[in-house]
Amino acid sequence: MSKLSPLVAELLEPIPGGPPTGVDLDPNVKEYTELEQELTKATPNYLQCVTWATTLLKSKSKHLRVAALLGFAWYRTEKFTGLQNAMLLLAELVARYSDHLFPAKPLMRSKAIQLLSTEKVTKLLEREACSAEEAQAALAAYQRLVSVCDKHFPQNGPVLTALGQVLEKHVSTPGSGSAVRDQLPVTSDQSPLGSDQQPATNDQQSTTSNQQPATGLDLPLIDATGASEQPAPKLEIPELVAELLKPISASAPTGRDVTQKNDEDYQDYLTLQAESNKIRPNYDMIIELAVDLLKSKCKDLEAMVWLAFAWFGKHRIAGLKNGSLLMLNALEQFGDKLFPEDGLKRSRSAGFLNRKEIAKILAKEKLTKENAKDVLALQAAWNLLKEEYHKQLGAYFKTGQVSPFKAIGEVIDAQAKEVEELLRPAAQVPTMRPATSTPASTAATTSARPSGTGASVPTGGGVAITSNDSARQGMRKAVLFFFEEEKDGKKTRKAADDVSIYAFSRELRWSKLTLPDYKDKDEGKITAIEGPTPEKQTAVKNWISNSEWEALIPDIEIRFLNDEGFVYWLDGQRYVVQALEAKGGKWNQAGQEIKFHLARLVQRLPELPKLMFKDKKTPFAEKATVKWLEEEVKGMLGSGKGEEKILPPIMGEEYEAINKEYEVACTELPENFEKNAAAMQQAIAGDVRRKGRFLRGLNLANYCLAAGKPELAKALLADLMKKITAYQLAEWEPALCTAVWQSAYLANLKLLRSDDHVAVKAELQAQQSMLFAEIGKHDCLRALELSNRQPKEE
Repeated sequence: MSKLSPLVAELLEPIPGGPPTGVDLDPNVKEYTELEQELTKATPNYLQCVTWATTLLKSKSKHLRVAALLGFAWYRTEKFTGLQNAMLLLAELVARYSDHLFPAKPLMRSKAIQLLSTEKVTKLLEREACSAEEAQAALAAYQRLVSVCDKHFPQNGPVLTALGQVLEKHVSTPGSGSAVRDQLPVTSDQSPLGSDQQPATNDQQSTTSNQQPATGLDLPLIDATGASEQPAPKLEIPELVAELLKPISASAPTGRDVTQKNDEDYQDYLTLQAESNKIRPNYDMIIELAVDLLKSKCKDLEAMVWLAFAWFGKHRIAGLKNGSLLMLNALEQFGDKLFPEDGLKRSRSAGFLNRKEIAKILAKEKLTKENAKDVLALQAAWNLLKEEYHKQLGAYFKTGQVSPFKAIGEVIDAQAKEVEELLRPAAQVPTMRPATSTPASTAATTSARPSGTGASVPTGGGVAITSNDSARQGMRKAVLFFFEEEKDGKKTRKAADDVSIYAFSRELRWSKLTLPDYKDKDEGKITAIEGPTPEKQTAVKNWISNSEWEALIPDIEIRFLNDEGFVYWLDGQRYVVQALEAKGGKWNQAGQEIKFHLARLVQRLPELPKLMFKDKKTPFAEKATVKWLEEEVKGMLGSGKGEEKILPPIMGEEYEAINKEYEVACTELPENFEKNAAAMQQAIAGDVRRKGRFLRGLNLANYCLAAGKPELAKALLADLMKKITAYQLAEWEPALCTAVWQSAYLANLKLLRSDDHVAVKAELQAQQSMLFAEIGKHDCLRALELSNRQPKEE
């Protein structure tokens, strides 16, 4: 182990006068607040950060986030020596104090350590010059940290691979950082931790402008043979976008701030905001209000985001492309003169678009040659917008904050890749013909196929189709064609890229499937069906761990067509859907097709998931699959727990972590209820943001509801509804309030269905009427949907 510096050794000493690791930090502790705030600045005072962090670690709390932030400050002031000390400090804290460290949750401690392997750190580290001795010492410290983390984080340990790769590169080519740095444009390296901002100097901007004024805007056109033509001209700005980019006046190009309560257009702004946040918004109204404001009153980035959202709702890919162009050009043209005046608010605005719901809708868009150019143009515009956004507003991003362009960007990139393939010529697929009395010479001709286009699949193996069984056998062989291909004379497997094949194969195999005979035994309901072997189950799990989707999908699909056991193995269906959704793009629709057909199957044979294979060990559906069937699959037909799933309120990207904590807690139910509920309640008190506390309170209520404790949920929701009234939140946060009312409605619904609450039935019915009215004001369709579940009056 590397020798510890005196400073590191001192920070490892127990905190005097109490528990060795002190206490968990209150977010309001002065040094902690100042440390976090200082590191969000464009030019932090790193020496002051070192002072605050060491004070906290010595006298108040052995807190790994503080230690990681100290490590970053050390690195920025002492380069490789500081980074080495940072890694050793984290390693020895974990080795010495383990689970007694803070934060209390292992996952949060893991994430704290991972701060040192973020892109911000590794990019800076790549450019550092160092000696061979410095690189070796840092790599040894890294290896010590990885070794300790492997031991103390058996699950969800920090991912430090990127940091290790950079250090290994420095060891193999010492001094290389200086050479790399000399080739890079001169930049300020004082961007805050967690920011991707790399502000360019005037010289750099000038050079870049002279060399390539339209960086990223030139799109290659692909002709019918798949060859790239000359780059297309710049992205054209549509007339409707150009109109909105015209200055409002010579004296005030960006107009006035209409968010002031005394402004004559303040009410229009509020209406625009409220409509955009509805679960089922009126896109035409949003477009009308936003265009009016942007044209003649105020160049507001939030209004542009809402307009882009509405354009997307109306025109899908083309609309999102135009919205991206509007925001991009507005940022370039008006810069920090845009509204909101508060840069932090401007930095958060794009998070509205970067929501999972929007990403999922975009991922389901059908890609054709007609919209291919729009997809490629959207990719170029989105990437430029992201670049400009980070350049102007990156200083406001918090440490570890997810980019407000990540979710949508990943979908756009996948779709762009897909349409590039779409614009290339597709291989011809032979048409399957039933075998008849065709002469042998003619039959040979009709079954011939171009080499290299796929595996050769006989149309029935030379056997005439004379019965239903032989016809179904021929259809199975035809489906197999889509999961195999020939390359270099060898047959290989692949995931079928025709969505309809996944639906057809299930119709073929499940349409006449019946419930197999079984015997009730101690182990369960045992059938005589041979299931997947333990070796196959292990192989599938390995494919999942390694994200080897191209191996998993065809293997299970081919076995599903040929092996009777795989027809009943519902776990396999979940694995295939997981793989298809991971591939994204058009494969998402394939996953939806499988879930739809599976929903029909379990609706017709509800006992199926409860059965077991012949080995008395392998269930048709393990617990995770049963849960998936209830929450995701049955809802495809309007049944199951999926229909009661709480719709999440519209929130900014900065609150994503809160919702993820809630989702993780829900996956553990019914276990760990008390533990997770206590942790969620403690987190409410520790959140300094008013909206953050409110959302945590709502999540806790929903958690109690999911755990089957509607009385407790109702009490928590009653407190939130008091706050809605006291602070008039319905005017400012309609989506958040609607989520509270919906949860309260569902809590009452559970109580009404219980025989224990007959005495208060009239009171609950009255509350339901009130909640129905409130929900209906903001989302009438959702209100009607909920009312349909209301028990009928006797």
